[in-house]
Amino acid sequence: MAIELPAAQWSRNLQAAVRNAVGQLPEDLRMAVILCVWQELSLAVAADILNISIKAVESRL
Repeated sequence: MAIELPAAQWSRNLQAAVRNAVGQLPEDLRMAVILCVWQELSLAVAADILNISIKAVESRL
């Protein structure tokens, strides 16, 4: 019999798992994810911040 977690606990567990997984990415990939996914910046803005091309940002996501 499986034990079901309340939705809030499941959500916290998922958030922790995602943070852990992103934290294990190489820095160049991690920064692209943080800027574009978590901070919701455009590819162009992330490219400027990282001093790389938009295509390079795309390939890191």
